[in-house]
Amino acid sequence: MDYTRIAAIAEMIKPDKTAADIGTDHAQLALYMLEKGMVPDMIISDLNEGPFLRAHHAAASSLFHDKIDVRKGNGLQVLEKGEAFNVILAGMGGDTIVDILTYDLEKSRSFSHYVLQPMSKPQRVRQFLAAQGWPLLQEKVVRENQRLFIILSTCPGECPYHLSPLEMDIGPLILKDFQQAVVKEYLYSWLKKYRSAAAGLAHAETGRSGALKQQYAEKIRKLEEILLDG
Repeated sequence: MDYTRIAAIAEMIKPDKTAADIGTDHAQLALYMLEKGMVPDMIISDLNEGPFLRAHHAAASSLFHDKIDVRKGNGLQVLEKGEAFNVILAGMGGDTIVDILTYDLEKSRSFSHYVLQPMSKPQRVRQFLAAQGWPLLQEKVVRENQRLFIILSTCPGECPYHLSPLEMDIGPLILKDFQQAVVKEYLYSWLKKYRSAAAGLAHAETGRSGALKQQYAEKIRKLEEILLDG
């Protein structure tokens, strides 16, 4: 099994503090971090019966069965306020991550550190973080099984900030760290998306399409400049 994504997520937690993996499915992240001695204990949860039972079986049959608390429930509702230092939301869509965080914002703010790995719409996650004033602490691009994944870390904050449309899509920290081959590959994948979308609007004549054309043209220009400098 390729542990690239699991390892990258684990590297972004604050070590030696309790972590909660919400939507754990198979408990592999918890087992990996406990095996590496990165955390003293784990809380893991899943909403659906099948994943919950898989996680329960994996935890119970491991050497760390006494250090893993397996719970069944929805999002952060399985946790008490401040119960875990690290909260991990990985392997779910950006919309779902935002839904989990906004369900009870007071509780969401009670956890000190988050690692988020959206499978889609990372811009939705960044939009939420910027609006709430939660800083982007780290952003990573990793490749696993020929697919690129985005992982970011954050913590509750109180100072909303602005992200440009390009930063919202791709990530402000990723745009500054384009020397890595995997990051350049990610940037070129976005450039391809923008060019394809712009081409699709080339012959449209509505007022909205004109604004969209301008937005894509600006994103393409800025991204080409960044890649040219790199």
